[in-house]
Amino acid sequence: MKTVKTNDALDKAREALGNLDRLQAEQSMREGAKAKEAEDAKLITLDSVREKVDQVRQTSKIFNAVAQAADTVMAYAGPVGRAARTVGGWLKSAFMYAAFERDGKGDYARDADGDIIFSPKRLARNVTLAAMIGASSIVGAQYGYYYGTQFEQTIYTSGKDIIQSGELYEVTGCTSLPCSTKLDNGEYYHVRQSNYAPRLMYPENDVYAMIPKDQGVCHIQGYGLYIKEMKWLHKWAEFYPNITSATCRPYTQAEMEKTIETGVILGSGALNTPLQQTAPAPFGP
Repeated sequence: MKTVKTNDALDKAREALGNLDRLQAEQSMREGAKAKEAEDAKLITLDSVREKVDQVRQTSKIFNAVAQAADTVMAYAGPVGRAARTVGGWLKSAFMYAAFERDGKGDYARDADGDIIFSPKRLARNVTLAAMIGASSIVGAQYGYYYGTQFEQTIYTSGKDIIQSGELYEVTGCTSLPCSTKLDNGEYYHVRQSNYAPRLMYPENDVYAMIPKDQGVCHIQGYGLYIKEMKWLHKWAEFYPNITSATCRPYTQAEMEKTIETGVILGSGALNTPLQQTAPAPFGP
């Protein structure tokens, strides 16, 4: 019996040693797999970096090739080509300054092949800065135009129409009566939505609805310039004075006749004063 027990103990010991060997082998395999994954990740990262570098170099080479081709074409295009070359040169210089890296001396940085190095970050930063400067300039110019061209006048209105609902409307009128091509007294105005200078969010309710559809008299305030000698430019660019506020009422026949006699639209005081009527003479001897 003792011999049997001894054999059983030896078998259990061998089994335990075998299990330990298997555990060690599995652990070694897991560690090897992790090491391989880490190595593969490093290779992928290096490949990605190399790919981006290659893309930047390729972008630089493409830009150089396109620029050289454009210069060659413009050189044989005569006066138009020279003008285009000048403008193109300005644009090219601006783009190169914005998109290509510089070294510490102010020159363009170059790669191992001698090509200038394209920098997406530099381009994005400069484009953002240029957009901010451009937006500020536009807003400043609009404020200057608004405050520098304000006007106030009384007009005879002859019609109005919707160009773009909620955003842009048109109003026609005359500065005197009768409205006549010979007198050249016609006027054309816009009522437009604006977020600033002036702030007019609801032009259809705040201004457009106040103006009579047909015959009426309005005392208006607005801004803008209109040069009759350049009416073709105003028509082409849809660029007309803008109305920002209006006080209106219908025009009676008697008022129209009086205005035609004098040639002048009734003043703003007439908008708040009812038309005076003469009382009929009493009957009797």
